[in-house]
This record gives sequence, C-alpha cells and structure tokens, in this order.
Amino acid sequence: MIKDKKDIPLVSIIIPTYNRSHILNRAVQSVLLQTLSNFEIIIINDGSTDATVDYVNKLLDQRIRFINLQQNYGASYARNIGIMYAYAELVAFLDSDDEWHPTKLESQLTLLNISADPDVSIIYCLHNVLVNREGTIDLFSSTSKIYEGDIYENLLKGGYESLTTSTLLIKRSCLIKIGGFDPSLPSFQDADLLLRLAKAGNHFLAVNETLVNKYRDTQQLSIGNDLIAKSKG
Repeated sequence: MIKDKKDIPLVSIIIPTYNRSHILNRAVQSVLLQTLSNFEIIIINDGSTDATVDYVNKLLDQRIRFINLQQNYGASYARNIGIMYAYAELVAFLDSDDEWHPTKLESQLTLLNISADPDVSIIYCLHNVLVNREGTIDLFSSTSKIYEGDIYENLLKGGYESLTTSTLLIKRSCLIKIGGFDPSLPSFQDADLLLRLAKAGNHFLAVNETLVNKYRDTQQLSIGNDLIAKSKG
C-alpha cells in the first residue's frame, strides 16, 4: 500500500502469467537484479492451474504485488488489469517466459531523462530471440533496426517487428488514454497497441542495446512466422 507520494515507485513492471510456474522465476529474478531498484512488480496470475500461486506466495520482496484472476482471460486483459492497478507513471511489461538484462530499466530511464522531445512516451530497446530446440537454447535472431520520433509510417510498413512487449517502457497516462491493449485480438496485440500510440501523436525513443531475451520453442517460432507472413498479405 502506497502511504505517501514519496513512496510511489519510478516504474511499475507488469508480468502476466499463465501456467508458467516452471519458468516464471527466470523473469522475476531478472527484474530483481535490475541496477535500478525503485520499482514495483505486479504479477497477474491469469487463471493458472499449476503451482504459480505457491511460487508467488513464497516471494518475500515487498515490491511485489500479486493479482490472482480466477479464470484465464488472456495476456492483454491481464496487462490491462496491471495498468489499472499500477502506481507509477512509467509502466514496463515483461512476458513471463522472457528476461531482462540487468541494465534494461536504468538505460531506458537515462535516455528518457536526457531527451529533449516533449512528445516521447515510449522507450524501447533491442532484443534477442532464443529458441529452445530439444533442450538446447540457440540464438535465432537479434533486432538491429531502431525507429525514433514519429514512427507511425514505419509501423504501418512492418516496423513493429523491431519492438516487442517485453522491451517497452511507456507512460501510463498514454496507455489509459488509448484504452490499453485490445483483449479481443487473437494475435499482434502489441503491434496494435503501438500503432494506436503512434497514431495518437506519441513519440518513440530506442536504446541501441540488446537488453531483452525472448524465449521461444520451435512450435511458437513456426506459428509466429506464419502470423507475420499472413499479416503482410
């Protein structure tokens, strides 16, 4: 419970999770090891039927808040719940199967603080995609392109492939203004969110460093590639 304005964290980190108790610790620990420590973690259990509740209940860090949904609504709905309950004006998202590098938040906040662009509302970074092939983790791809400022046209041309939910740091007021994530979409919810943010006049900044690891298995990778191909017609 926040008792005073001075206790408000700089960043609210939203981690939605569904039946990932076996890997959730990797994501949580990557936040707890951040070089910037003034944050809160909001874990939203999206109706898991595994040991997620038991795992979270054993976490002793007072910066962690837990929201336990009684059924599975989907990641977008869970993220919107996190946005609603967040105390900080800056919100970061971390998928429960991904992880951050230790300087992720500090690097993004440093860039935001030195920016002279008053319209900047989103700061992101580069990321790796790591694939689990029969128990072996291999580097599949790394992002390298960055887009800054008004990137609406870039996003329309497919530039969202350089951005992913776990790389984002966004002003909460801007998320609320556009209505957050669209829970009705079956895929590309992050691309839709970014398009609506850009269309509303919000500018982007990018940390030109790889600060996020996204983990995928071969089945997820195949589905993701099919969806991208379909989206391009």
